[in-house]
Amino acid sequence: MKKNIRIRADSYESPDVMFLATALDADNDLIFGKLFRLHVWLENHEGANGTDDSVIDRLMGMEGFAAALKNLDCIDERGRL
Repeated sequence: MKKNIRIRADSYESPDVMFLATALDADNDLIFGKLFRLHVWLENHEGANGTDDSVIDRLMGMEGFAAALKNLDCIDERGRL
């Protein structure tokens, strides 16, 4: 069954998105899209909660994406949200 995901209209300019964009040298829109994509992937692969950094980085197409999420305390050392 398909799910709807609620997002705030100003999510693309949240401090966390801006932190990630700065840390990864990318624009806010790109980071927002990647966060949305990661959220959808995790929703569709519930058993994947606990993937390692290399899997997240590969899915997002950005080296260091998982490490930047860890710096924000979005994921733990085992890659769990």
